[in-house]
Amino acid sequence: MAAMLSACGWHGTLLTRRHAPGCTATHGFVWRELSDPRWRAPPGAVVFSLMPLDALPPWLPRCRQAARIVALGTTSVHVREASADADERARMAQLREAEACLAEFGAAARVPWTLLRPTLIYGEAVDGNLRLVRRVVERLGVFPVAAPGGGLRQPVHEQDVAAAMLAAARHPALANRAVDLPGPEALPYREMVARVCAASGRPPRVPALPPWLLR
Repeated sequence: MAAMLSACGWHGTLLTRRHAPGCTATHGFVWRELSDPRWRAPPGAVVFSLMPLDALPPWLPRCRQAARIVALGTTSVHVREASADADERARMAQLREAEACLAEFGAAARVPWTLLRPTLIYGEAVDGNLRLVRRVVERLGVFPVAAPGGGLRQPVHEQDVAAAMLAAARHPALANRAVDLPGPEALPYREMVARVCAASGRPPRVPALPPWLLR
């Protein structure tokens, strides 16, 4: 994202939990650790938050002078709140609480905000959702799924997410709104895995097995 912002004439600070060894600047952006107690968003700055949304609320007080906050959430809050998994339900509750914190902070501090909820993100830098699939495919040449494997996914590329965040920062109509950000295609899960196989140079071997057998 730093490269995209730099190409548009933006500059500023990259905040990370751990400082990358040897990195002093990237695309004109200065690196600093998020834990640095001296950091505050400069007056008029735009804050792009790429951290997990439930990690953002403690840092919001440092953004009181910002002109805009653009943060990432997830569309999972729509579909997993009623999950059979108690841990997953608790996780969705945390994310909903973080969404509410962002809105409340924005109203109290008069800082406009935009929350983008992408679906499954993939790409060179951020592919955690698909890394396991690719690793299994490269090791075994096959990736079994629970039959029928037809659950839909809408993967969205990291560059599209970055472009959407930049657009949101510039668009007055998106102030104080949450917007879903799905990918362009709705793929059955088996088809998505088959594409990962093809990208790894492997035949698309994606057998659908009985759930009891996978368990």
